[in-house]
Amino acid sequence: MRTAAADKTMTYRELFRRTRESEPAWTRYAARREDALDRLVRDGLDVRGREDWVHGDPGALAGGEALPRHGAVASLQAAVLPSLAESHLLVFVDGVFAPDVSRLGDLPDGVVLRSLAAVDETDALGAVLGDDTTGFAALNDVFWRDGLLLDVPAGVTVGRPVELVFVHGPDSGAGVVPVRNVVRVGDRAVVTLVERFAPGRAGIAEQPLTEIVCGAGARVDHVKLVVGEAAGEHAGATHVRQDADSAYRSWEFATGGARVRRELALELAGSGAACVLNALYMGDDDQRFDMRTRVHHAAPGCRTEELYKGILDGRSRGVFDGQILVARDSQQTDAHQTNRNLLLSDDAVMNSIPRLEIYADDVKCSHGSTTGQIEENELFYLQARGFSLEEARTWLAWAFASEVIDAVPVPALREELAAIVTRSLHAVDTSLLGGRG
Repeated sequence: MRTAAADKTMTYRELFRRTRESEPAWTRYAARREDALDRLVRDGLDVRGREDWVHGDPGALAGGEALPRHGAVASLQAAVLPSLAESHLLVFVDGVFAPDVSRLGDLPDGVVLRSLAAVDETDALGAVLGDDTTGFAALNDVFWRDGLLLDVPAGVTVGRPVELVFVHGPDSGAGVVPVRNVVRVGDRAVVTLVERFAPGRAGIAEQPLTEIVCGAGARVDHVKLVVGEAAGEHAGATHVRQDADSAYRSWEFATGGARVRRELALELAGSGAACVLNALYMGDDDQRFDMRTRVHHAAPGCRTEELYKGILDGRSRGVFDGQILVARDSQQTDAHQTNRNLLLSDDAVMNSIPRLEIYADDVKCSHGSTTGQIEENELFYLQARGFSLEEARTWLAWAFASEVIDAVPVPALREELAAIVTRSLHAVDTSLLGGRG
């Protein structure tokens, strides 16, 4: 009698064979894909018992009911396309580049911005992850169809944000949608990257993976949004390597999707590198949010500032698992990690696991986590000044969230995020929030 594991093995191998036959672009990276397929078949996606999945919910991605999809993509006319008015825009439908609705615009000399599937280069992948991927990274290595390649030469500043929009139409087929993005920012170069994800309907599971290399003295601002009312799943990861004196700032916002897992891993490989990590996740009903960060201080004189915040209502659940690792020779490290959570109902649950692992002795490091509900005296204070209970609750939750939103470097995004947050808070009158809703 065949086992479920054997059936899954045959399915991966059969899918791999079929996609290579039907899509010429898949033949690129053939050796990398085949090696990753062997590891995927050998190890599978079963995450039960793994430390990096404690309290996590793998959902359909690892449950066996969802497999990578391929074939025709949905019609774009039915898709929703939120975007900034001023940006270099690349749109992906079901993980495939859609040039007809993208606008690359005029780019500075030397900047390369294009679909990864159209690139002849065969060594773009693995600059941060390496060649020995496992689990979801191996799944992505085997089955990605498209994504972004962005190269910014040394000393070049890209004035407008580079924006990626990933959407699915109402007629999109079910299954896992792996997407691969490669961003290489040269020495002293500057760029802002915005990624938007709309998880789609139930049965769709997004699996984007982004690798970013920050050259010496480079500056990268990176905003990721998982928004919308859709019921699909999202399991995204960003892996960053920073050279000396580079600066990487990250904002992650998650309000949409039934299950959302975001992984952010950084290696501060050069002395003087600095990162700022911010996130806001807001859940209601039965939503699940799983936020994981790993920061490896591998050189002296590096800095990390991390602030992750969550607001949970209904029966939603959240996980924050953050680790800062300071290597033995990484003296003069300055690293601080904070996780704060606000529960708006008695049924919401938050699990927080802040961690420091320090092997150097000349460091300034701290971490902390708090989870609680709105204080009764705070509600009373506002109600005594004429606000209803709902208005007072909205005001206080907004004040909690705005600390993350106010630091976003793109003004239009700040306004958009403020509107999303106020809608999520069921604000009875958004004008109460200073017209920001």
